[in-house]
Amino acid sequence: MFGRFEVGRRLGAGGMGAVYVATDTRFDRLVALKVMSEDLAGGIEFRKRFRREADVLARLDSPHVTAIYEHGEDDGTLWIATQLVRGGELGNLLRLRGPLPPRKAVRVCGQVAEALRASHSAGVLHRDVKPSNVLLRDPDAANLHAYLCDFGIADTSNDRLTAAGGLAGTWQYLAPERGGGAPATPATDIYAVGCLLWACLTGHPPYSGSGVEILVGHLEGDIRQLPGDGPEQAGLNEVLRRAMAKDPADRYSSAADLRDALARLEAELPASMPPLRPSAPSEPTARPRRRGRMIGAAVLALLLVGGGIGAAWALRDDDGDRSDGSASPSASGSPSASPSDGGTSPSAEPSASASAKPAPPVRDPSTKQAVTFDLNGDGRGDLAFHDAFDATPAVMMANGGGFFAAPAPVLRKGLTMVVRGDLDGDGAEEIVGVEKGSEYSADGTKGNTTMTVTVGSASGTPQVLKARSAMGVQSDWSGGAMLADLDGDGRDDLVLATANAEYAESFDVWAAISTGDGFERLKRLYSGPEVVSHVEPADVDGDGDDDLVLADESEGSLAVLESGGGTFTPTDFEQTLTTVDEFMIGDFNGDGADDVLTLDGVDSKAVVLQRKRGAWDAQVWLTDKSGAFGVGWSQPRAAISDVNGDGKDDLVQFAGTTDPQSRTIRVFVASRKKFAPPVDWGSYTCGCEDYTAPIAPRENM
Repeated sequence: MFGRFEVGRRLGAGGMGAVYVATDTRFDRLVALKVMSEDLAGGIEFRKRFRREADVLARLDSPHVTAIYEHGEDDGTLWIATQLVRGGELGNLLRLRGPLPPRKAVRVCGQVAEALRASHSAGVLHRDVKPSNVLLRDPDAANLHAYLCDFGIADTSNDRLTAAGGLAGTWQYLAPERGGGAPATPATDIYAVGCLLWACLTGHPPYSGSGVEILVGHLEGDIRQLPGDGPEQAGLNEVLRRAMAKDPADRYSSAADLRDALARLEAELPASMPPLRPSAPSEPTARPRRRGRMIGAAVLALLLVGGGIGAAWALRDDDGDRSDGSASPSASGSPSASPSDGGTSPSAEPSASASAKPAPPVRDPSTKQAVTFDLNGDGRGDLAFHDAFDATPAVMMANGGGFFAAPAPVLRKGLTMVVRGDLDGDGAEEIVGVEKGSEYSADGTKGNTTMTVTVGSASGTPQVLKARSAMGVQSDWSGGAMLADLDGDGRDDLVLATANAEYAESFDVWAAISTGDGFERLKRLYSGPEVVSHVEPADVDGDGDDDLVLADESEGSLAVLESGGGTFTPTDFEQTLTTVDEFMIGDFNGDGADDVLTLDGVDSKAVVLQRKRGAWDAQVWLTDKSGAFGVGWSQPRAAISDVNGDGKDDLVQFAGTTDPQSRTIRVFVASRKKFAPPVDWGSYTCGCEDYTAPIAPRENM
């Protein structure tokens, strides 16, 4: 029981709180009960703003806004009870069934525009319109009825009920002016509805790729348009063109105008018009670059904080103070010229004979010989940070009680997929950049897809390796790069596995096995129906080869693709009873098997999940009810490194100081079943104008 509510299953959770199915015993009705984190609810000003914003939202009068029944406080915990919509999220419908018929898509988006009309008239901006925040009364109904929900990050005039430190909204649906740091306006919600319409029509967001590439697409990419020149396509394209205009002044002047335009279009579209043919998400036409239009600090803060939490009650900062330490250290050293793809670069083509392939190092698969994040082979875990706009990562070497700056490997500017791993099997990890390129045959037709793997070097020219697909195989590998040892030979292989939770496509895993001086052909090793929001390589069974851990954050569940013999065997998704929207991998107890670490901001704890006898065993390794350690911070502010080389991976956190240009490195040393309280291991200078993140086996951007 929670007050008068009988609490049932949890629907979602995030750093600001959690949402549950509950029965209101006073009125004998089911509700969605949203409970705020105790840490956030402790401030007097926060509590005042919570009540004020809840009162405003409760006054919204629209059949397409989830009703707020009541809000209050129970034993110091703030809560809000809202209408429970049983038909599920629009995002789930798109994932399971693909694009909607155009008339249904227009109808749903028109209802969302009507909900925004009501909220805007009350002075409330939503700021996070996306498929997972649109609920359906009955997904099988001929005439869909949609509700816009999760106004938890909504803005009421100049008073923002938020926790400092993040930009509200999900970057797939973020208006371009927000990328320049401009405040949210009704026009930003209108832009998001245009993106939502594109997602309903095609099954995926308008721009794809890494976080930086998606944001550049919004800033500089072409406005998405449907192929064809029929009157139906023309009408749809006109709405897309105006709703998604780069300049807010060129968009519809109000949500009411957008609603009316969609209503006219719905009347013109034939009910028999089938869904448009799904296509792969398009890459942005513009690429990240150092000069010219820059991505604003507000958007880069968004990448650090992460996306939304689905059905959870998320109250996040929008336009306030950004000096909270959301950025990470700047890269050091001077840039170098871009690496060449010339004749000195080893090829990924398979060797003619096995004897030409370097012999793998001798390795006992029952133990982990390599030290996590050891970059120089001294037996201690280190740190490295990557800035997408600089050629040189920043490297900090561990010395047993602190970190010191070290010469950094040179890559090249513009790389968004930077990872680390042991490609040559020598026990020390390399920092590696991965990028996609297409090759063409002599007649100009597409031949195959090439992934360029640049191995950074602190003393000379970077080594450039190639991993090619078979002729005629083309795929969208614009994200999801990671290094993992799939065959247990001690050399990490190139794995490409892009999360598919934002669009209705299969979950595919491609890999190129390392030969020591290059890669074999890229091959698809797995294709399945899983809906995956996050994927990480991990040897969860301790057999010496890496598996893949898959997360479905909407269900709070994890599954494993078990590696063996060049194939993957999937397990069922299993509830974890903790948040899984962000997690990290490490062997925290030193048993030779990797574990999953989640930083649960709802309950302020660090939870370690171990794979035992085919099931997840959750253990609380650190509790932080006072908020002194900030364990609810999102993943890019933390890293995993065995800093003392004892075989048990430690949690490293980057905390703000009184100096906005400095960050403290705090280490939570792992023991057998817990993390010790943090100890300061030094500090670094922060380049707060750029997006910098710790380098991990999987790309962080």
